Amino acid sequence: MKRILLLVNVLCFTVLFSSAQVNLTQIGKLSYNQNLSDVWGYATGANEYALVGANAKFSIVDITNPGTPVEIFSEPGPPSTWRDIKVWNDHAYVIHDSPSGGASGVGLLIVDLSPLPQSTTLTTTYYTGTTYPFSQCHNIFIDENGILYLFGADNGVGGCIMYDLTNPTAPVELGQWDEYYVHDGMVRGDTLWASCISNGFQ
Repeated sequence: MKRILLLVNVLCFTVLFSSAQVNLTQIGKLSYNQNLSDVWGYATGANEYALVGANAKFSIVDITNPGTPVEIFSEPGPPSTWRDIKVWNDHAYVIHDSPSGGASGVGLLIVDLSPLPQSTTLTTTYYTGTTYPFSQCHNIFIDENGILYLFGADNGVGGCIMYDLTNPTAPVELGQWDEYYVHDGMVRGDTLWASCISNGFQ
């Protein structure tokens, strides 16, 4: 038994330390004159794009040639420390949050990515809710069924607001869980896991 435990320990440490020996080489860089808070990806055919959340804008960068990234689109927005992005069915969903509450919000930015790469003229839509109106939000998640979740919006205590994205530019409100402020969360099937800062993991 001691030999088996020794072998298991040796194998665990070997795997642990061998996986830490990764060498990375930077092959491209794009500088911004403002802070960045998030990055997400989008691909269509052979073309790849980085979707970047910057302090005062949403930016799309063509990274098809990763050695020479090029910004091809940007949409200005209120200054924000947090600008988070997710993609569903050729549409980017972008939220922003102002830590001081000083910046006026514009709600959820929806960007139609389907014209890429033939055109970089992209249609934008802003959505601020109906039953659960909001102007800014801290985080966003989209599950495998096309349900969008907003976390930490300026509605109620900042819980979770849920939307159906069947019509990608006109989300349909499904409901709200607003017992605690939700900083971030994820959903699988019919279960939401929520990080509620001082109220723990729900």
